[in-house]
Amino acid sequence: MKNKRKFVLPYNTAAYMISALTFLYAVCFLIICFVMIDKLPDTVPLHWSEQSGFDRFGDKSELYALPIISMAIAVIALPCSVLLIRKSYNGFAYFVDGVSVFSTLMTILAFWLMVSQVI
Repeated sequence: MKNKRKFVLPYNTAAYMISALTFLYAVCFLIICFVMIDKLPDTVPLHWSEQSGFDRFGDKSELYALPIISMAIAVIALPCSVLLIRKSYNGFAYFVDGVSVFSTLMTILAFWLMVSQVI
């Protein structure tokens, strides 16, 4: 009888979990944004300046770029991170995960700053 090969994750599952969670955060952010943007008024604040608050207003359709950018980075980072883990470059995998987490959190912060003034 032939032995079936089982799929076993390498011993470094923390890096896999960080990659998967970052991807899930980006997916959730994408879904939440598309639901919330439809409920916003037609004109929303789009640029925030720390000296004067919001200094540019525009159409709400310009907000669609934020979740798409976050999702694009997560889609690129997930396979890169998995490949780096498979090749035992765990430090680089954590770096890729960190960039993905940072970009997702920054886009969430930007979206929250713009939407909180309208709601």
